[in-house]
Amino acid sequence: MSKTNKEPDNTGKVKTKYDLKMEKRRKEREKEERIKKWMRIGSIAVLVCLIVLVAASAGTGIYKKQKYFNSTYVKIGNYDLTQLEYDYYFNSTANNYISTYSYLLSYMGLDASKDYADQVYSGEMTWKDFFDQMTVARIKEVKALKDDAAKTGFTFDEAAEYQTFQENLSQAAAAAGESEGQYYKNLYGEYATAENMEGFVKDNLLASAYYQKLMEDRTPSQEEIDAYYEENKMNYDTVDYRSFTFQRADITENSEEADRTAAVEEFQKSAEEFQSRLEAGEDFNALCIEYAADEETKAKYEDTANDASLTQDVNYERAYYVYSTWLFDEARTEKEITVVPDVANGRCYVLQFEERKKDIETVNNSISDTLSNKAAGEYVASLTEGYEVTDVAGELKYLVLQAQAAAAQTENGTEENADSVQEETASGESDETAQAGTEETTAE
Repeated sequence: MSKTNKEPDNTGKVKTKYDLKMEKRRKEREKEERIKKWMRIGSIAVLVCLIVLVAASAGTGIYKKQKYFNSTYVKIGNYDLTQLEYDYYFNSTANNYISTYSYLLSYMGLDASKDYADQVYSGEMTWKDFFDQMTVARIKEVKALKDDAAKTGFTFDEAAEYQTFQENLSQAAAAAGESEGQYYKNLYGEYATAENMEGFVKDNLLASAYYQKLMEDRTPSQEEIDAYYEENKMNYDTVDYRSFTFQRADITENSEEADRTAAVEEFQKSAEEFQSRLEAGEDFNALCIEYAADEETKAKYEDTANDASLTQDVNYERAYYVYSTWLFDEARTEKEITVVPDVANGRCYVLQFEERKKDIETVNNSISDTLSNKAAGEYVASLTEGYEVTDVAGELKYLVLQAQAAAAQTENGTEENADSVQEETASGESDETAQAGTEETTAE
């Protein structure tokens, strides 16, 4: 009799191998079903989590945008500014500054393509802090001008000015190969549009127009203009003169001092000979050709279409510092000649004074603008004194630096203005660039 492995189940029935095999398969199927069920539940849970995360992210984005548009970012005087409005002023201020001083940015250490907050302006102050300070000053002026204009009943053709602004911006966008929408964002911030910028732009245009009115009301008299001119002649007069430079390619400002000195002594002998021949009546250009150090220099003076030795209409600021004082000395007379050594650069110059000139109309207009702008600026400064700044969002670090500077000055017993925490820029920030009315030029 063959043996068959059998075991009874709970019912007392004896299970065969076949029964056990089928039971095993059933249990495996149940196990697989449980796994699939838990995988479905897990997938649903993951999906729910993802939905929650996306919703949270969207909610954060919506909250951020709502805050950007509706929450007070900074309070200036009685004005609660949102970040949208603040960014308009910040970006236009920074853009105008960068446009004005683009040729100096590398010397200033500013890379306009990088975050201003990551670049040091001076000491603990970053370029963002610097632009924040300029921005707040500008906003104070715009708001003060707007309020004062309302008090005095000032009006101007707002529609025409705004249309001109829009036309200028459209032309600038087309020139840049961008849509107007994108151009607004590039200029004023990620949420900027023509619609939500309109009010800010119009405030700026109003401030500009009113500031021009303040200047017109403060136009100086001719006596004031003449008195100012007498004190600042060198800033307005120009001179014409002839010059020739004795130099060698191997002698520069980087050469050893002994070599530079020896070269200048050698050049001075030739320069004095050049001077003697001029005083004897010889032609300046002819002598330049004769004393030219190389064929290229000689060809420059032989070019009859261009009088290479003559320099015209140079003001004191543009004249070379080595001989500018001599040129603008009021004792100078027509055809007066001198030799000027320049040891620092290893050169020697022969100069012949031609004439000193004053363009009366240009000078009078320039001085009038300077004096009226100064007077208007002083008036606006007095208006802004009552416009206190409250850093609601806590993003204006320069205010903290000012407070620290003020505290340090108090400890030291000094009375210096805390607002001077930053150094003057290479451009020497003037009232002209500070006035909000003159800065709305970005789109032009």
